[in-house]
Amino acid sequence: KAQHSPGKTILESVQLGDLPGIGMTIIDGIVRTQRSRNTPPAGRVPEVVAK
Repeated sequence: KAQHSPGKTILESVQLGDLPGIGMTIIDGIVRTQRSRNTPPAGRVPEVVAK
């Protein structure tokens, strides 16, 4: 969920009309994008721990 969203979960936040906070996009096990500049910041920031 996005930071400072009144919802307790991602689903609740979206139901309240908030955009999801995109921290990382992974397709077929490969990191395709990092943090989005077009959405609110994610509540938890993902990190790559191994290649």
